[in-house]
Amino acid sequence: AGRTDAGVSASGQVVCFDARAALQQSGDVSERLLSVNRRPTPLSKIVDALNACLPTDLQMTEVDIVPRSFDVVGDCRWKRYRYVLPSTQVDDNEQCQEAKRLFRIVASHAAR
Repeated sequence: AGRTDAGVSASGQVVCFDARAALQQSGDVSERLLSVNRRPTPLSKIVDALNACLPTDLQMTEVDIVPRSFDVVGDCRWKRYRYVLPSTQVDDNEQCQEAKRLFRIVASHAAR
């Protein structure tokens, strides 16, 4: 999975793990399954099962099967950064101007 620096929040993180997967055909309906404790489990049940074990501020939204060659970092197509600064009443002094300049440098670097 991607990572964040200490004290930084992230949303939309992708986690990748190895599991046995199968495609089960039942009539006209095919269902993708993961092996959980050697029992075939529908992907639709995995999200609920994982969320039951996770704290409420860390929740799964989706589970999918990807090719074995998938690389969670290398295959990332985009990242979005959102910087939130506390609004305070400060004098627009030289120190403030320097902080703004540094922030623009960090923000432009993160956007690359």
